[in-house]
Amino acid sequence: MNRCETTKLFYDKYEYKLVVRNQLAYLFRERNFSYAKSYLDELQSQFEKGHPLKLVRYLRETSVNTLDFQESQILFNTLTKNNNYKLRVEQPRMQIYSNDKAFLTTLSNKLKLCVEFWEPIPGKPLVSNTIMLTRKIPFEYRVTLASKTNPNFAAWYENNKDKVKIGATCLREIQQNGFTQGLYFYVRDEKVLNLLHLVVGDSIARIDKVIYKQELDK
Repeated sequence: MNRCETTKLFYDKYEYKLVVRNQLAYLFRERNFSYAKSYLDELQSQFEKGHPLKLVRYLRETSVNTLDFQESQILFNTLTKNNNYKLRVEQPRMQIYSNDKAFLTTLSNKLKLCVEFWEPIPGKPLVSNTIMLTRKIPFEYRVTLASKTNPNFAAWYENNKDKVKIGATCLREIQQNGFTQGLYFYVRDEKVLNLLHLVVGDSIARIDKVIYKQELDK
């Protein structure tokens, strides 16, 4: 399992994230545990009878790995007994976010198919709406865009490159009136940020203050 450093609160709330790989992760979407239980019970019945493990969904039959099944039972039993977490499933991975490190650590110790464990630097708690960088750059904010951004912003940028740092992909999508959801750029200071509210308007999805790892380590 890879150990990774949290540089920004997940969903502006969670410091820790456990990533699990499991063939049956999709059963846990939306924390619909009654749905998951119905399929796990079916697999348990097959397992007890010594039959090959198979699930039929939407008229499609899929073979199920025994380890995935057993670990999905552990996930079910653990997740149904705790409410202080958030789930995100990107098949075949399940991401579990929490501020309870002990909860995620205990769960990870029960599983063999853990991929990553994310946590912040000990003693250096993160706050919401911040992003940590390891290399210092002359920009104080990071602006994340909504799904659509006014193409006129690209023209403004060409005349103000000293105020904003923007990547090629983000700039191209803005110029072409493309999909900009989740794309971002850096802003020099608060004065420029206030100006951008007039230029970009509702295209701004979120704003994060940039902090630097070296400064936190002092």
